[in-house]
Amino acid sequence: MKNNIALQLVEICKKHHLKEKAFDSFEKLFHIENENDPDFLKGYKKEEMKIFFGGHQFNIHHHFYTSTINTKIIFYDSADVEASYWDPVGYYVLEADFEGEITDDYFVIERENKLAELILLKSFHMYSPIFQQII
Repeated sequence: MKNNIALQLVEICKKHHLKEKAFDSFEKLFHIENENDPDFLKGYKKEEMKIFFGGHQFNIHHHFYTSTINTKIIFYDSADVEASYWDPVGYYVLEADFEGEITDDYFVIERENKLAELILLKSFHMYSPIFQQII
């Protein structure tokens, strides 16, 4: 059973539409960064991603910052999700104060798509003179 404080915190998130703001900000950030750097997702393509709401985190006792609410968006490789392998590729966090004003955001890629590199390497070796001598 949720206590009164937990219910109040949930209401603050709903009142300020923090989940929706996080998804919107993630989309905007993705489009801007992808235009600037096509390898923004480190070998992954957006259509290969499954994107999920990762929850809210309340930070109420910072050493020198104001209290904040972090809203997290987590993204996974679609193939991993289908195989029930839940290791995230990365995440996006939108930070807001308790009045709903955005104070910061950040985007983290935790792992690269090595499969894309292996396919490229295999393709390169298939046509390399050294590889042709080996086979």
